Amino acid sequence: MKMKFLLVIFLLILLLSGVTYGVWRLHQRHLSGDLRRTLIAVADPTASDADLHAYLRRGRLQVRTERDAEVFGKIATSVQLHDTVRKQLLLDAQRMNNFATQDLDKNSACRQMIGLGVKELTSTRAQVLREKCEKQQAAERADLESDQAQQAINQKNMDRAQVLFREFRIELGLPPIENQ
Repeated sequence: MKMKFLLVIFLLILLLSGVTYGVWRLHQRHLSGDLRRTLIAVADPTASDADLHAYLRRGRLQVRTERDAEVFGKIATSVQLHDTVRKQLLLDAQRMNNFATQDLDKNSACRQMIGLGVKELTSTRAQVLREKCEKQQAAERADLESDQAQQAINQKNMDRAQVLFREFRIELGLPPIENQ
């Protein structure tokens, strides 16, 4: 009798712990309500950058479940990629602005060589200009290749950010943005 009673108690404890674990796992796959409201505010395409970062700081404190961390990670990564691309584009614009303001006619060894006559092309001055021109052309080619590689990286990052943002909106049950 005592053995049956202990067996029933053991089975009840086992059943209760199994149900508790199942409920806990179900809760971990649930998106918290407070985080959901914050993330819906983040998903607003008209939100300013300052608001967006404030929502993300608030949302980071509201992550409580595995699902919260998964969804929050997508939007945080998307925003980080977008910010990185935007900063790189601003740096590129500044560099192009600085490049445009330089006086290229005075600094370009290649342009100086074009102005030399036939007799002057064999002089030592022309050889020095030719070497400078070749170095300048090599540097310009390297800059161009670097710019193209950076543009490809920026495009991949922007595409990835857009995919993550679309997935994020779908997970929240929001309609897709038409002109994105």
